[in-house]
Amino acid sequence: MQPLDVPPLESMEAVARTPLWQAYLERNSESHRARLFAQNVDVFLGAMRRSGELLLESRNKVALGMTNEALAALTALVFAPHRPEVLEMLLPYAREHTPTRR
Repeated sequence: MQPLDVPPLESMEAVARTPLWQAYLERNSESHRARLFAQNVDVFLGAMRRSGELLLESRNKVALGMTNEALAALTALVFAPHRPEVLEMLLPYAREHTPTRR
């Protein structure tokens, strides 16, 4: 799925020059940028290609990896009665995995 007018990406530096990854690098910390550059370009591109394939395979599904029928068959047994209880569970995870803004 490589555009025809773009040379092949043969290094992480070349990946970093693409508009998508250039934007990623601009908004992330130096340590995250270093982690990106430390990747093996072939492994990285393989993972990105597979992610794209999985997204394409599930494009007609309501929830990623779930058919409409499977989603409709779900039953929720318990709901948190108040939003603060939900946030209390989710915020630590979000804080740990969200990059800090510069």
